[in-house]
Amino acid sequence: YYPRSMAGLSPFPHRNHDYLLERRKNGYLANGKDTTWLLRPGKERRLPFGSMARTLLMEITTSACRQQKRGPITVANSMRDYFRKDTTGDINGRSHKLLKETLDSFKSTEVYLRTVSVNRDFEESITEIKGYLLEDYSIDENGIQVTLSKWFYAEVVSNPVSVPLNSWMAVKGKSRAIDLLVWLCDKSKAPPGKHSWKDLRCMFQAQDINAESLKRQLTKALDHLNLSCYKRRATVEYGGIRVEG
Repeated sequence: YYPRSMAGLSPFPHRNHDYLLERRKNGYLANGKDTTWLLRPGKERRLPFGSMARTLLMEITTSACRQQKRGPITVANSMRDYFRKDTTGDINGRSHKLLKETLDSFKSTEVYLRTVSVNRDFEESITEIKGYLLEDYSIDENGIQVTLSKWFYAEVVSNPVSVPLNSWMAVKGKSRAIDLLVWLCDKSKAPPGKHSWKDLRCMFQAQDINAESLKRQLTKALDHLNLSCYKRRATVEYGGIRVEG
């Protein structure tokens, strides 16, 4: 499972760049809703980034939905178990260090989530949430355990997006492909039809790369998804991506 509010946008930076450390802003417009997602790093000056942050987010969401509690929830029974089932199987010291840094950043990064909804009468309603993702975490003989903040737990268990495991495994380690997969899994954000490169670039916060680079990355991501027999087909055509089903 994946938080629905983070589907159809790029919740974290793809790389650990200094110029991304002040804030992270994304927005999309779908079904009358415009969502802005801002991240402000803590004292370590580090934001969650890359496929590790997205995989951890998925594991935390799935564990919270299954265990139906805010914490402590068990994400994995051990570090070895976590890396065996969720990433590339690389369980060296560097991977352990990156996982701990990602957990630290989940705990210290301040999140601001703002949703503007517009009804048929063009009346606006605004929802604003501010806080942290995690209250605490531990890595010991009991495995990897986390305690979610109150707002994040409510966000996570409220109508999450279901992501097919075989498709997730096909794009593991590829952060932009993960964003694309989660977007396709939420039909309210990715309805059938053509989606322009301009809209996709804004949606996936790709201002840091040019349009041709984004097109190449998303085309490659679609190749991985289509090979995994993902049930919703998406193809690249002139001007954007067409979604079917």
